[in-house]
Amino acid sequence: MSDQKAQSESKSSAESSPPPEEGVDWNYPKPEHLPRPTYWPLALAFGIVLIMFGIVSTFAISGAGMIIFAIALGGWIGELRHGD
Repeated sequence: MSDQKAQSESKSSAESSPPPEEGVDWNYPKPEHLPRPTYWPLALAFGIVLIMFGIVSTFAISGAGMIIFAIALGGWIGELRHGD
């Protein structure tokens, strides 16, 4: 009995909606522009890991992590700025 009630409600709501207007201009969304995939975030994360590990062990590893971090950050930003 509840199936019949649900069907009658769906019919009544479909019948009560106004018909679509003719000649209405629709606005279509512009396609999204996503940057292409890159490995720079992975290199950036590896640099952060080396920096943190170097704090615990030796500062030479932190220095290497800082260099990798700086190169990866510059590479990622450069790719986002110049990549179309």
